[in-house]
Amino acid sequence: MQLDRRSIDTLLALDDAQLKFVINRVAATVGIDTAYFGLKGQDVDVIRKRLQSITDAELSEARRQMENKQRGK
Repeated sequence: MQLDRRSIDTLLALDDAQLKFVINRVAATVGIDTAYFGLKGQDVDVIRKRLQSITDAELSEARRQMENKQRGK
C-alpha cells in the first residue's frame, strides 16, 4: 500500500471492523503481535481520529521512515 492522502482516505472510508482488520494486518507485516495487547473499539476510534488529522508533512516523514526501513537503514 502506498502511503499518501488517497490511502488515508481509503482507510477512513472503512467501517471499524474493516479498519481493525487492516491495522492488524499491517502490524503483523512489520512484526507486531496485536494479539499480545489486542485492539479495542476505543483504540480504533483513536487511530481513526489520528488518521483524520495527519498532515502532509507527517505523511512525508512516515514515507521516509518506511523507505529507510526497507533499505535496512
